[in-house]
Amino acid sequence: MNEHPKSKTLLIIIGILLVANIVMLAFFLMDKPEHNKTERTDKKTYIANYLKKDIGFSDKQLVEYDTISNRQRAEMKLLYDQIRKKKEQIFRQLVPMNFSDSAIEMATVEITNEQRIFERKMLQHLREIRNLCDPAQIARFDTGFYKIIGKRSEKRGRN
Repeated sequence: MNEHPKSKTLLIIIGILLVANIVMLAFFLMDKPEHNKTERTDKKTYIANYLKKDIGFSDKQLVEYDTISNRQRAEMKLLYDQIRKKKEQIFRQLVPMNFSDSAIEMATVEITNEQRIFERKMLQHLREIRNLCDPAQIARFDTGFYKIIGKRSEKRGRN
């Protein structure tokens, strides 16, 4: 006799959980931001605004920055593609070496060298932007450039 109320209660609980899961799934699917070129444009706009408002870049300096930035983006895309291909080769070499400790160490060293090249290019890019500054702007740039990098890292971490 007690089976009917228990099964009815279980069906109600299952129904509530099912509805909750559907609502949560819909929430995550609808709330997912699109990753497209507008995000890159927003970052570029953010940096340009920072350089203009906080550093005091002139229109001429912003044009020079834009040229440097476009060139850097193209170079970094090529470099990123090269690094991705190199990593793929490195990972493929692990299999015939049975993922031995020495193979993993060798892979780590090679990947670190590739990453070092990438980081060096990024720091050189910062130097190029800094070189656009006049003496008064250099002090403002030196005390705040890490804020731009931090914002870019925060956005990357959230995506």
